[in-house]
Amino acid sequence: MTALLRASRYYGPLLFTLLYIAFEFSFNYQLLDITGPMVTEDTLQGLEFWGRVLSGIGFGFTMHRWVQRYFENTTLSLIICFALGITSMWHLQKEVTDHLVAQASLEDKKVALVLGQLTQKAAQGELSTLQARPLFTDDIGQEDRKIVESLFPAMALFVPNRIAQLAAWQGVPEIQMTAYLASDIPAQHLDNAYRNLIVPPLTLGISLFFALLNLAQLISSIISPWIWGVQASYKRFAVSMALFGLLLTYSFAGHNPFVHSQAYQQDFRKTLWQEDRTLAVLTEWSSYGVPSWYPLAHWCNQYVLRDVKLRRPY
Repeated sequence: MTALLRASRYYGPLLFTLLYIAFEFSFNYQLLDITGPMVTEDTLQGLEFWGRVLSGIGFGFTMHRWVQRYFENTTLSLIICFALGITSMWHLQKEVTDHLVAQASLEDKKVALVLGQLTQKAAQGELSTLQARPLFTDDIGQEDRKIVESLFPAMALFVPNRIAQLAAWQGVPEIQMTAYLASDIPAQHLDNAYRNLIVPPLTLGISLFFALLNLAQLISSIISPWIWGVQASYKRFAVSMALFGLLLTYSFAGHNPFVHSQAYQQDFRKTLWQEDRTLAVLTEWSSYGVPSWYPLAHWCNQYVLRDVKLRRPY
């Protein structure tokens, strides 16, 4: 009986962690199906809800691994860590999103509204920069088109000579685009457009980060006791960080036709990093990492979540 309790205390959290990782990758996959063109406020709130909850659970699992030795009751330890994790990640992501929306200029929000209408054209390869550089030159698959749809507005927000560029993309005279950007647009529409620009890279990036962090810690928790014993926590931490580094390295090894294109590298990237480093970090991490793990995310969504859609529960 004692051996059974010890086994459940050790293997129970590992099984729950494995299930969480599968859900996190599934959610990452589903994000690409419901972002891209301008989404409704209800869909946007659903993305934010599940993004905060799942990343909070991921943070909770991370905390639990390093405090569980101080608790006799594993269930109590998990409940406390989940409560702290979800609460902290909920408020952190809310504060980041609200801050980015609040600090954005009125022109940036109007540009976000225009860019949101261009995502399908971007994904179909119909757009080129003023320097006649196409957004991508290779033939791209469905998954790459989904990624372009989700991340194009954020990546193109600070494109050089952007009024002229937006006019060219929309196929209208520059003076017409200037007049549109100077017109009165309801603040709610502008805020929703900018949140729609921010939420995909923010949610995709954080979701993938915690999925990989917990995957590294899961592997470390399985192999470390066989090598050093259950008391070598500092060694498990070192192995976790080494594995996490390898997973991050693999993430950046993927190829995204858009992010490696001359249009992004020469026209978009420099101004994006100059104007908004936070958005640049989130966008580049998502644009490199998501394609690398797309096959696993697709598999988890199809065979673990069974294509069940994660929608807002209220």
